[in-house]
Amino acid sequence: MRFPIKSATVALAIAASSSTLFAADLLRAPFSPPQNDDVPVELGTGWYIRGDLDFARENAPVLTADLGSTARNLLRNNIAAGGGFGYQFNNWIRTDVTAEFRRQKTTFNGTDVIACPYTIAGVSDANGNPVGIAGLFNNCGSRQTASLQRMVGLVNGYVDLGNWWHIAPYVGAGVGISYTRLNGAVNYYNLSDGSPYDVTTSYPNGFPPIWINSPPVPVGHINWDRTITSRQVALAWALMAGVAYDLTPHAKIDVGYRYLNMGRLNGVASVMGGTSSNSSNTTAQEVRVGLRYVID
Repeated sequence: MRFPIKSATVALAIAASSSTLFAADLLRAPFSPPQNDDVPVELGTGWYIRGDLDFARENAPVLTADLGSTARNLLRNNIAAGGGFGYQFNNWIRTDVTAEFRRQKTTFNGTDVIACPYTIAGVSDANGNPVGIAGLFNNCGSRQTASLQRMVGLVNGYVDLGNWWHIAPYVGAGVGISYTRLNGAVNYYNLSDGSPYDVTTSYPNGFPPIWINSPPVPVGHINWDRTITSRQVALAWALMAGVAYDLTPHAKIDVGYRYLNMGRLNGVASVMGGTSSNSSNTTAQEVRVGLRYVID
């Protein structure tokens, strides 16, 4: 059988072209770069930032025992502001690290009346002969002032209790440190007119330095006012509960209650001697309003 020359030529050309393309594919296949598919990478899943405003009811520390046995801690309103960042592990468990600043001022008048010497008088017998000396006393009171600046840092853990109609209740606890800068003072004043108590006593001339029917009083300048400036670090811990509401898929408003214990403070030593007083633990009952933003 004879094939037309033209048909044979076309067939050979097609075969040669197919062989060339197949060989090229074989040579190129091992060195072909992988396809660059666009796959989204989730960098922020689980992480969130937060900001909080606290409306607190705090107990102001008593810095000295001079204020008397009836001295007590006074409650004071306070506002604190802070923020932090955290991570949501799953629908139930999350944790965050927070820091906040709070400032507190207090003034407290002591309740005890204190006998404060104001002069030393000479004592004579019935015949006018000098026989000794005696201290004369006024009534004084004491006043405490204090300015506290605190930084509180906590590591917190929470259990979210489900989500109903975009509302998620939670409970939590935290532990950390409280750094306090304290400026405090105790001042004495005359109850008769409110003037500062500040006297200088001396022995009266011509009288022997024998105390008659009176406790001895210091001779010289007498001023019981004292101040303290210190920086103190104490253990802090907190318990909290609240609810979060989903404003958007990323933003949540957080409203809750927190009990915060910021530890003890060392105060001013008593004017009568002894060591400095330790106030009871400084605590706060707080209503907190905050915003959490999920970084997704």
